[in-house]
Amino acid sequence: MKNIVNLSEATAIGLHAMTFIVKQEMPVSATYIADALGVSVHHLSKVLRHLVVADLLSSQKGSLGGFYLTEEQAETSFMQILEATGGKPKMAECLFGRKPCEKGKCILGELLCHINTEFIQYFKNTKVKSFKGE
Repeated sequence: MKNIVNLSEATAIGLHAMTFIVKQEMPVSATYIADALGVSVHHLSKVLRHLVVADLLSSQKGSLGGFYLTEEQAETSFMQILEATGGKPKMAECLFGRKPCEKGKCILGELLCHINTEFIQYFKNTKVKSFKGE
């Protein structure tokens, strides 16, 4: 059975990393972030590079270096992170990945369309900065 929304692992890491970084008061290393999130530092580093190249994240070299967000970058939406790490969301039109329902009418009615619309609106409207106070 297909997932309703397919997000890449890179996107999941990017979302979690950005909402983790926004809570920090100083630049944090990839190792620190990877340990906190329980992910591979190598995979995380690749994702962070994509976010830096997309200008959604900043980095600073040196002993006090690491990754951080400017005020402008804290305005980044989840959709921008998704697009920088995994392209466009892949929405399911059918839980079977095909059209098995009789007479062309889905047994779930408009539910999948509604879920897809809600997902896109949430990703467009949710900003990284909204996780700062958690």
